[in-house]
Amino acid sequence: MGGLIAAAASVTEEERTGRTDGTPGTAPAHPFHPDLLVPPLPELFLPRQQPPRRTTVLVVDDEDDQRELLGAWFRRSGCEVHGAAGAVDALRLVADVAFDLFVIDLRMPGVDGWALARTLRHIQGSGRIAICSVLDPHDYPPADDTLPKPVTRADVTALLDRHTAAQGAR
Repeated sequence: MGGLIAAAASVTEEERTGRTDGTPGTAPAHPFHPDLLVPPLPELFLPRQQPPRRTTVLVVDDEDDQRELLGAWFRRSGCEVHGAAGAVDALRLVADVAFDLFVIDLRMPGVDGWALARTLRHIQGSGRIAICSVLDPHDYPPADDTLPKPVTRADVTALLDRHTAAQGAR
């Protein structure tokens, strides 16, 4: 550091101001200014702000149209979306992807949404569960949130707002 200070002290008025006629002037824009002990760091070395992590959503519904519509609304809201036509497909995806939010239809053939919700509750690190159904909400299994059908885009936005608030509270 001593060498840097000595170098700063040895800069002449002419070098500092860029004037050769002896009149005062302002310093030119140099990467090093003698009033600074350390030259400014290039932007390359400054810490970068990480973009917020996208919410990863799994939509589980046996109705293709419903699954695709919900998926489109979640994507438009900035989410990474995966779809599954049933519980077995959903559990295969859960083995490979860490989901933040599960949107589960209850009435599906084979393994239904009630069983899937119970199973996901027991998986360590599993995300929040939102039940999406035409049934009355009092008939839903225990879940973190609800998304009663028919669903609107505003409902999806409200669900994501609640999800974000719950994540911040953790």
